[in-house]
Amino acid sequence: MIKRLSVAIIVIMFLITSTTIADASVISSKNQPPKADIYKEGIYHFSQSSGNKLTLQLETPNEPMILIIIENESRALKYYVEFTKDSPKIEITLTKPISEHTTAILGKGELAFTYE
Repeated sequence: MIKRLSVAIIVIMFLITSTTIADASVISSKNQPPKADIYKEGIYHFSQSSGNKLTLQLETPNEPMILIIIENESRALKYYVEFTKDSPKIEITLTKPISEHTTAILGKGELAFTYE
């Protein structure tokens, strides 16, 4: 009787623990940290992104920059943003992920991209 009870307790503990471990792995894969990098003048085609939200910040306040975002499918201009020392940061929400857009950056400075 005691042997069956202890086996039952061990089995129940194993089932509870294994369910918790599976849930933790699902949570960690869904909550990936945002990706960030610094970009200079050029035309960029991002191959991957985890979402539609962009935070852009001018890293060189004495060097104004221009950002242009064009949707690939429709070839429509989605954003034209001028970054200066008076307006160094902006948040953008795209209707499609950044990987479905072409991004052009003009200027001698640097822009920090954080996309999620």
